[in-house]
Amino acid sequence: MTHLSNSLFEVHITLRYKSEVSTFINKYILCVFTGRTGAIYSRKTDAINAFHALFLDKTGNEWSKRGNFQKLPNKHYPLEIDYGQHADNEKMQKLLESANLDIRSKLPNAVQDLVKMIFNVETMKQAFLLFEIDLTKMPLGKLSKNQLDKAYEILTELQILVTSGANA
Repeated sequence: MTHLSNSLFEVHITLRYKSEVSTFINKYILCVFTGRTGAIYSRKTDAINAFHALFLDKTGNEWSKRGNFQKLPNKHYPLEIDYGQHADNEKMQKLLESANLDIRSKLPNAVQDLVKMIFNVETMKQAFLLFEIDLTKMPLGKLSKNQLDKAYEILTELQILVTSGANA
């Protein structure tokens, strides 16, 4: 990780159909949000080809094969971001409001303290600041259900490894 930098970048292509500067009308703009300005293209295919080249450079994967995406060392991994409001969120909120939240943990106090520390938002913010990660640019609250399911699978695998290692 570099100094004062997130490992997050955003890329999209936009069509300028209206602009105060007439030379930008009907131009395709490849916007890369890593501190650089967007590149301007006259043709849609040129902008798309530039996007494909950038995607390959940043991820090591071809855009046309993104369905079989392979995470590579020192390369970016695309996040599926869900910007919509879902009925699941409302159902969960109603369930939480109606639930009896006076539940006592049966875990040892040391484990309870560890879990509280791991999920403490202020501690997490301080850790991100220590690594100079800008939380306002990280879409952690907008991850898709699919992305969260993959993370859960990884955590489950880790739990199995830790448990089997403890028994070995």
